[in-house]
Amino acid sequence: MASAQSARRGGGLAEARLVERSAKRLELDEKTVAAVKKLVADATAEEKKISEKLREESGKLREMLDEALPEEAALMKQAETVNGLSLDLQKLQLGTTLGVRKLLTPEQRTELMEMRKNMRQQPRRRRQP
Repeated sequence: MASAQSARRGGGLAEARLVERSAKRLELDEKTVAAVKKLVADATAEEKKISEKLREESGKLREMLDEALPEEAALMKQAETVNGLSLDLQKLQLGTTLGVRKLLTPEQRTELMEMRKNMRQQPRRRRQP
């Protein structure tokens, strides 16, 4: 369920959102900025739908596991449903990342890769409870 956790943290669309926030640094024209914003908005809406369904189906799986002896076939089918939704979420995130990258010039992609590298090297900030 790492994908569901990633979605809750916003990590799945992080690169697309980074491009959106860094339009000036990447020297994006207005047409590209608009296309990136549309990709992010569409993906965010779809991500929300998939994540909600994933939470619902994961809850059903937990309920089944709370039974003393759940039916194996039904349990395995529910596990496949949950895993399928996780895969759908990951595919959406990857597709959005690639979609945004396709909008960029080779120079902009190089700059984006450098930005990502620098972000990974920075210590993560922890949220205060």
